[in-house]
Amino acid sequence: MVARASVLVVDDSISKRYVLGSWLRRAGYEVFEASSGEEALRDVRDHAPDLVVLDVHLPDLSGIEVCRRIKRDRESAGIPVLHVSAIAVDAGDRSIGLDEGADAYLVDPIEPREFLSTVGALLRQSRRYAEEHRIALTLQRSLLPATLPDLAGLRVAARYHASAAQAEVGGDFFDAFDTPDGDAFIVIGDVQGHSLGAAIIMAELRYALRAYAFDGHPPAAVLDRLNRLMLLSHPEATATVCILTFPPDRSRVTIVNAGHLPPLLIGPDRLSYWEAGAGVLLGVDAGAQVADSMPLPPGTRFLLFTDGLVERRSEPLEVSLATLASSVAAAHGFGGGTGPRRARRSIDDIADGLLAAAGRAADDVALVLVEVTDLR
Repeated sequence: MVARASVLVVDDSISKRYVLGSWLRRAGYEVFEASSGEEALRDVRDHAPDLVVLDVHLPDLSGIEVCRRIKRDRESAGIPVLHVSAIAVDAGDRSIGLDEGADAYLVDPIEPREFLSTVGALLRQSRRYAEEHRIALTLQRSLLPATLPDLAGLRVAARYHASAAQAEVGGDFFDAFDTPDGDAFIVIGDVQGHSLGAAIIMAELRYALRAYAFDGHPPAAVLDRLNRLMLLSHPEATATVCILTFPPDRSRVTIVNAGHLPPLLIGPDRLSYWEAGAGVLLGVDAGAQVADSMPLPPGTRFLLFTDGLVERRSEPLEVSLATLASSVAAAHGFGGGTGPRRARRSIDDIADGLLAAAGRAADDVALVLVEVTDLR
């Protein structure tokens, strides 16, 4: 049995809610009602309706602001919003509503047939979007490692979350593997754009990177070869990739970073972004990549991530990076990022927490947490 579509009707007028609700119920929809903006946002969280019919003028929040918050939240961004108004009726009002995220806008007097036809059209569009998003996510996940291998001397936790605001596949990827020589490669990368083309380039880069590494090339040479591949095969595309490599005894770590955000280094008594080994992103005809390395005490951790974890339209990247560092420091028991360390959580627990905290990100999120254990 197919469940009835649910509609949340938000209006501070009891009579208006009654009229719109009765039209919808007679048409076979399940109807919820709210009389204020805050009540509407609670109902969206609690009931996840298939569509919201939203008055522009409410006693607490404006309908414009309610719509903005619905569309900003990863969990509700795909819910269509239909604005209705008896006051804000001119072209400028309608333009503002649509520009701020509403999917349609009707003004009083509303004719029942037009209203129900608009509701039906928005629900059909929403179902198509949901199906496209499901297919895109399935494809994206099929291009990423289904499971990560057991790497001697290392613990690895990886997470990926697709943006609810994008129906198309993205270019975020990660990988972790041992080469035949026993070196461990930890990889994070991001191909620019959201499209099938970005996903195809992502898959090419990931598999080519493995092939170059298995042939015995050091990480800087691997990225140089990937860059030549990009320039020859996809001259219009760009990508960022960061590689950490560990020798068989896991005594050191080497970084090569082609334009990616720096990994967060979590040491025994401090944490900081590892800015070394930075080079130009792939797809740019520039100089060779340069590696940097450092010794490793057991227990050292690294967090690699794509920009969806930190980039926010409302704040500079430097602020977002500092916020992430503070959050990771707290999870590891550092007092303000320095000082004696208390008991710290597992990398799986921290990875889950970081992904949950990024739930409202507008972009895809990929992250990898690595912990060095004692082989010596």
